[in-house]
Amino acid sequence: MVYVVCGLIAAGKSSYCKRNFAVVYDTDELRSNHHLKEKQLRNTLFQHAIGKDVAHITCYPTSEELEAFRALPPEEISWIWIDTSEAQAKKNIMERGRARDLANLRETLARNHELMGKFYSSDIPFKLVQVFDDGERW
Repeated sequence: MVYVVCGLIAAGKSSYCKRNFAVVYDTDELRSNHHLKEKQLRNTLFQHAIGKDVAHITCYPTSEELEAFRALPPEEISWIWIDTSEAQAKKNIMERGRARDLANLRETLARNHELMGKFYSSDIPFKLVQVFDDGERW
């Protein structure tokens, strides 16, 4: 099974996956490198091909990811949206203090707004998962 885990920047995707899956592919630290996204996709598909459950983390699937995952039998893919509000994601961004997110906070928040729009207009059958409740902190 491939679990495609999507959500806003600082939604809790990595935290969720680390708690729930043994095999996780995430280019979070190096997300701007297109070649790393290709490698991530190849690794995810390889792990799936050898029979492992694998979590594939991305804010929102690229066209290449969509094409590859939609080619899998529907029962072998699970689409997960980490259902974190933009306000909670902003709070998380500030608390975790990751330099690349804070370098241009306005751009990061605009990206999250764009991602939320993609989610709302998507035809992907996402399962919604809540990661943060009132007492949970980074």
